[in-house]
Amino acid sequence: MEILAAAGSGPATVAEGPTVAEYVTRIEGRFKETTRATYATHWRLLVERHGGRQLGDLDADDMAELVAEAGRRARTRWPSCTGRSAEENCVAAFRALYIKAVKARVVSFNPAVGRARHGTCQAI
Repeated sequence: MEILAAAGSGPATVAEGPTVAEYVTRIEGRFKETTRATYATHWRLLVERHGGRQLGDLDADDMAELVAEAGRRARTRWPSCTGRSAEENCVAAFRALYIKAVKARVVSFNPAVGRARHGTCQAI
């Protein structure tokens, strides 16, 4: 099961602009409270792993690594869970973050757009 496709795995843009940590801090308040609550875990993971890197340096391979980690963490916390919902929410969190960055011209490419999201995971 591959949540992110390998297509377009180049850097989002030239290494300029804010770091991941700076941008997440700047942008998180622009999301609705419920959206922010859903995505915050995934943004923290992004900052934990890549906070010092510039936002435009991340590519589809970085996204795939983080999505897989979100799934692993979910399966560790809830052994009966497949981790699929965590992976889907992780993709959505990165898409939303980068959509705002592209609109603000902070980066020129969204490495999370066009990535497949599976259907919602059924509770067991």
